[in-house]
Amino acid sequence: MKLLKYIWIIGLLFTISSCDEDLLIEKPLDFLSPNNSFTKPGDIDAALTHQYNRIRSYNDGKYWTTSYLHYGTDLAMDPRSKTDKFGDYPTTLLPTTARANAFWTKYYHMIFNSNVVLTRIGEIEYQDETEKAVHVAEAKFFRGYAYRCLVHLYGGVPLVEE
Repeated sequence: MKLLKYIWIIGLLFTISSCDEDLLIEKPLDFLSPNNSFTKPGDIDAALTHQYNRIRSYNDGKYWTTSYLHYGTDLAMDPRSKTDKFGDYPTTLLPTTARANAFWTKYYHMIFNSNVVLTRIGEIEYQDETEKAVHVAEAKFFRGYAYRCLVHLYGGVPLVEE
């Protein structure tokens, strides 16, 4: 009974003397997050370079993988392909079609990455304001390019700016 009383008193003391608010703020040290990975202009430059690589990989040097971006999806079809035609709405172009889903996912990844760069640029100290302006312009270009491709393929799409 006496031991139970001491345990209860010790538990009460721990409850009353709770930890400081600063102790509860999580600071990621062992994994990358936007808060700890974009801390200097070189990080933004690397992220934008990855956006160039992303466009290059989407095109992969073959015209037919991005030919949908060059001709109208309503009026024309790729004559070389028997499946996954963007103009064949009733039978092959469904929300679950691999080609439609692939373009949607790829370009929204590009938009997401551009938005992360744009939100982090404001918290980075630049030596040269011109470099900052170039980074903002490049990030907005990639976001705009992705929206251009999505609108061309799908019509009205959700606008995500954050």
